Amino acid sequence: NPSLAIENPEQTRITLDGHPLHKIKIRSLRSQVAIMTQDTHLFSGSLRRALIPDGAEPGEERIWEALALVALDGFVRSLPGGLDTRLGEDALNLSGGQRQRLSLARAFLMDRPVLLLDEPLANVDAASAAVILKALDRLRETRTCLAITHQTELLDYADVVYRLDTGKLERNWSLPAP
Repeated sequence: NPSLAIENPEQTRITLDGHPLHKIKIRSLRSQVAIMTQDTHLFSGSLRRALIPDGAEPGEERIWEALALVALDGFVRSLPGGLDTRLGEDALNLSGGQRQRLSLARAFLMDRPVLLLDEPLANVDAASAAVILKALDRLRETRTCLAITHQTELLDYADVVYRLDTGKLERNWSLPAP
């Protein structure tokens, strides 16, 4: 499980597993990171194809584990085509929350040590947000998770919080008391 450290923010020295980030080859770095963006774009095709990352060949059990992690397994089993159900362009036949959860399941199947999340709770309802938070709590046990967000709900799930405000980085920031 890699560790990400920012040593002395004034000098902006960032390390990944003790190695200075600027000395890590970009291809190597990208192969260690799975990304979940706030705007999930899915091409038309089967749900299975949207779920499985290029080059990956997870077994059926692993696919269903990923779907269970994001509470989509029951929904997918209820579809007439199951995993082979056709999705429209951008999977508009799924809700925003379902698309976000599918994106997180895909990141899980990538099985990379670092998970980068861009506004993971954006555009989802409360039920989907709760599922995503529960999944993230489990994922962070075996991965380094970096979340970029305006959503304060994620603060309770963070080991360390950095706040970027007018070009200054604050470590261990927390919400002011009400």
